[in-house]
Amino acid sequence: MSQPRPPRRKPAEAASPNLKKQLWIVFGVAILVSALAVALMNLDFLRSIPPEQVIRVYRVHGCRCVFPWARALEAEGFIVRLSETETLKNTRTRLQVPESLHGCHLGDYLGYFVEGHVDASALRALAAQRPDGLGVVTEAVVGMEKEYSVSVLDERSPVLLVDRSGRTRKWFQPAGDSRGGSP
Repeated sequence: MSQPRPPRRKPAEAASPNLKKQLWIVFGVAILVSALAVALMNLDFLRSIPPEQVIRVYRVHGCRCVFPWARALEAEGFIVRLSETETLKNTRTRLQVPESLHGCHLGDYLGYFVEGHVDASALRALAAQRPDGLGVVTEAVVGMEKEYSVSVLDERSPVLLVDRSGRTRKWFQPAGDSRGGSP
């Protein structure tokens, strides 16, 4: 008596189209889910967040001083969108930050650049007044010689407004500083 034959296997080519189809479906679903997640993370208007509450902060890898400043802003009701980047060059160019300012992080608030640990009260004044200028910088940052040297304590430093020609003028004095009041 002869032994039963083992079942015939399908050639590898026959299984391949099903596997390819399944992989393409999985890949397509993964791409769609990823795109949806990115879109939802960046659509502040879906949550009806006023732009006056959102500040985007860009930092380079070595910057650690940004974290206490970001937490202080969040404690004051701001939503801080923190991003790490290899360099701040493109952001500085886009926001027209003068070359003399070069801290380790940079804020973008309502189209103004924010250099240094600008106090939340100064950002509220910026939103209310909308002065003609490019951005604001703490007096403690002006004239610093290199990156990564912003003091965590400069929140109470006077805030300077940088005009469109790159000149600065005293614009705001945070409360709690003995050097005078706000404008």
